[in-house]
Parts: sequence; C-alpha cells; structure tokens
Amino acid sequence: RRVQEILQREGLSRRGLRVEVDEDVIEWVVEHGYSERYGARYLARQIEKTITYPLAQQVIRNDPPEGSVVRLFLHEGHVASALSLPATAADGALTISLEEVPDHLTLDYMRHALPLIKERLAAIEQAAHIDDTRRHLSDMMRRLSSPAFWDDPRAVPGHLTAMSELAGQIERVDGIRRNAQELESLLEGDTPTELGEAAVRFRYIVRELPRAETISEAPAAVVKVTPVGTRLVAARWANELVAMYVAWAERSGLRVEQQGEDILRIHGVAPIFLGPEQGIHQLIQPHPDDPDRRQIVRAVVEVVHNVAQLADKPEGDLIRTYYRNDRVVAVQTGTEHPDPQAVLAGELELLWEDDTRG
Repeated sequence: RRVQEILQREGLSRRGLRVEVDEDVIEWVVEHGYSERYGARYLARQIEKTITYPLAQQVIRNDPPEGSVVRLFLHEGHVASALSLPATAADGALTISLEEVPDHLTLDYMRHALPLIKERLAAIEQAAHIDDTRRHLSDMMRRLSSPAFWDDPRAVPGHLTAMSELAGQIERVDGIRRNAQELESLLEGDTPTELGEAAVRFRYIVRELPRAETISEAPAAVVKVTPVGTRLVAARWANELVAMYVAWAERSGLRVEQQGEDILRIHGVAPIFLGPEQGIHQLIQPHPDDPDRRQIVRAVVEVVHNVAQLADKPEGDLIRTYYRNDRVVAVQTGTEHPDPQAVLAGELELLWEDDTRG
C-alpha cells in the first residue's frame, strides 16, 4: 500500500510516467526496512527512501517524456532503476537543435548533439584558418622584440590592436574546443554530478558557437594599389602588385573580389595580416632603353576596411624595394629576401617571417 501511495504522487502522474516495481524489490525493502524497535513508521521511511531515490535519479538525469516506463529492480543487493522510452520517442530520432535547447537537458540529448557540435567547431576552425592565425600571431609577437619595430611609432597601435583581435579569435575557438572535450568526457559518466557539469559546458558551447562563427564573416579588407606618376611602367608595376595580393589570398584560402584594375576586396582575416603592407612599394629594374641605367618605379598600397576610407591622394613611407632580378628588401628592418619572383607570386609569408627576425 505504501509503495502504491508513492507511485501515485502528483509529480509522477503529472509527468505521465509509469513505474514498475519488481517483487524482489518489495521483499528486499521489507527485509531491510523492518525494525522491531522502531516499527512500521521506520519501514515507511525506508520504503520511501528506497523507491524515491532511484526514481528521482531518472527524472533529474534524463527528463523522460510522457509515457516513459521506469523499472525498479534488484541488482547486486541494491535497488536499481532502468528507463524505457515510449515507442514514439524510442523509434523516432531525437530532434537536436543547438539554437533551441530544451530547459531540461538530458544525457541522451547531449550525446546526440555532440557530433553536431564537433562538426560546427571544425567548420569554424577551417573558416577562421585557425592554424595560420596562430602562426601569424606568433610572428607578430616576435616582431615586438625587434628594436626596429619601435622606430615607427605610427605602426605600433595598429599592430597591437591586430594582435589583440587575433588572440581573442584564438581564445574563443580554443575555449569551445576545451569545453567540447570536457563535455565528451563527462557524457561517459552517469552520475547526477557529471550530468550537471555536462549541462554547464553544453550551454557554454551553444552560447559561444554563433559568436565564433562570426570570425568567418569578418569585414573584408579593401586593398588599393595606386601607381606613382603617369608613366605606363608605373601602371604595370601596380598591376603586378595587385596580382601579388590576389595570389596571396588564393593561396591562403581567402575569397577575393577584384573591383576594377586597382582595388581588391579580400574577405576574412586580411585586414589584420595585410596592414603591414601599407606604404610605398618600389621596383628597381634595368632601364629598357639603356641596360647600364636603372629604372625606378613606385606604387602606393592602401589597406582599409571599406572603400570610403581610401585616400584621394594616397601617400606613405617606403616600406619595400624589389630588385627585379636580385632580391627584395624590407626597408624598415633591412631584411633581404633572395627571391623576388616568389614574393610576387604571393608567398608574402616568406618576407614576413624574415622581417620578424630583423
């Protein structure tokens, strides 16, 4: 009678749960709960404790849907519980959404959602070029140790801001990755404590995933290359530089749009990485009419977030000299690279890496 009273409580009936109790559970409770000293009242408390605790575990851990069956049985000398979902819930797949998370997270729900979390995280890491981003941040940190870096105070604020943006992107992705790994480990357990910890990490991941996905939607960099002077050779040099940035973007897996002959829009992390490219790029090559003379050609590179920020008459400091058949020199550091064709083919990292050692 006492067992039936417990099973008919409002909480269970409201949830639409059906509870089945094996006969050996009743026998075990009577055997272990009866006391000649304390009598029937003690037995009633033991029955309640024995029945309600495993029921509460199932309700808290799994939030079973209406029509579920909780079975109490004896296992290795103790009362245990098992949950059977209704046919409609068991046969049909769980509806998993990371946008509309239920108030009561169940172990089953989080386990089914884990592959989706991993898939979205992998997509974020790919879209954000996370490995390249780590290398770029390391390179930018090394540049801080170069005395020549501090010789140009105008470049310092932008460099530090770019480093902060990169570090923030990396930390956000790494935070999701750490919590996903901890979530996967916690989901291997089945205690109420582990379920609670798993739910905390699950909700953190669901909150941070959309924020991290905006990394791949970062503002595009507008790159404009303006020839210095009106000579045809200057226009040709500007076109070579435009082609260099297109090649770099394609090698980096970034989407690039060419808006006219001299303006590019590069989507992704380009504003940060191409910021150091701003300034005058100088080409020195043999004069076509007199091999004993040198021909000097210049173009100004601007890197901004939108077209409205482009200058009417761009100017800047000399940042790099390209010797056509010899080398490329980073003017501020004095660092030389022996292969100008590799740089013009888009391998800008070669020069950036050498610059960090300057």
